Parts: sequence; C-alpha cells; structure tokens
Amino acid sequence: MKNIDILYLKLDNLEEKIVSKKVLLNIIRNVIQDKPEIYLKKLRENRKIKAIFNKYYYILSENERKTNILNYFDIELVFGALNKSNVKWYISLEKGLELNNILWQAHKTVTIINNKFSRKCKILKNQFEFKKIKSNYINNYIKNKTKNRITQNIGINEKIYLDYIYFKKAPPIELIEKIDKTKVIEISKIYPKNFQEKIKENE
Repeated sequence: MKNIDILYLKLDNLEEKIVSKKVLLNIIRNVIQDKPEIYLKKLRENRKIKAIFNKYYYILSENERKTNILNYFDIELVFGALNKSNVKWYISLEKGLELNNILWQAHKTVTIINNKFSRKCKILKNQFEFKKIKSNYINNYIKNKTKNRITQNIGINEKIYLDYIYFKKAPPIELIEKIDKTKVIEISKIYPKNFQEKIKENE
C-alpha cells in the first residue's frame, strides 16, 4: 500500500472530522517522515481535506469527494472549528435574532462575538463579522445543536440587545418589544459605569 493510501486510511478512521493543522501534520509525519507541508498541500489539492479557517480543516469522506456534497453546512464547519479553538464565542445581532425567531428575514452576515479577533471575512461562501470583546462580557448565551449535531452558541435576546448598544447600532423594534428590561439591567452590571448609565437612559 502506498504511503498516500495509508494516510487516507488513517484520516478516514479518525473519529473527529474537524481537526487542526497541527493534528494533520502529526498524522502525516507518522506515515511520511519528511515534508509534511507538501503532503498537506496534496491533501487539499486532492480534496481529501477542506480548509475552514484559523488553521482548521474538515476531512471529507470518499462519498463527499465523489458527490461534491458535504454532510455539513458550511456554517456548521465554522462553528465546529470555533468549538475546537481556544475561543469564547456566540452568535449575535441580526443572525442571532434570526436564530431566536425574532427576525424572520434570512441574514447573510453571521456576527460572531468572541474574545480573540475582529475582522470581516468570507469563509466557505458565507460572510462573517467577528467582533472582539472582553472575555468576561461573553455570557448569557444558549448552547444548542444543529441538525447535524454541531454545537452553536446563540446570545439570548437581552444580551443581543446590549450588543447592539455596545457596538453603536440601533436595535430592531422587534427585539425591543421582546426583551425583559429587568434582565437587561442585570446583565449590564458587568460593563463599565458609563455603559450602564447609557442602558438606563434607553429604558
């Protein structure tokens, strides 16, 4: 059996299909001792692995390679990579409200509040906006599972309301009508005093 075939077999036998670049390079080194970066490139060119972001990859099954149809939605792969990273995160703003059934229009941009980086980018055909805040502000979100059993974190309505104010955006009227104002005040206590006062002024 050729080294590349042994490598494919090892990847197929992995229980986790979303893995870091570091894990992939270690697997390659165990099979092929030298030039792991070259074989990582070959795996991508042969569509055995698919780059997600932040140095994480998805391992395709043979059926996925043949049909060009993945078992997961692209957005789920991003959530899966975030879950494996040392990142605290949750979905907020318009996409969060869509998932919370507050806004019914589908929103193309997925806003991810996190404690590591800020940037706008396109990942696997989806638009993402990552907004960085302090780690202790990342709270009051619900963990649930997608249909494909990927954990996604979604801010509760009151937390999303605070995010709108924090990032100087006007909250939708649909959200304002649904929030628990007492809960908003309570959650805001972890923020600086001037922000707390701003929230009280808005109530």
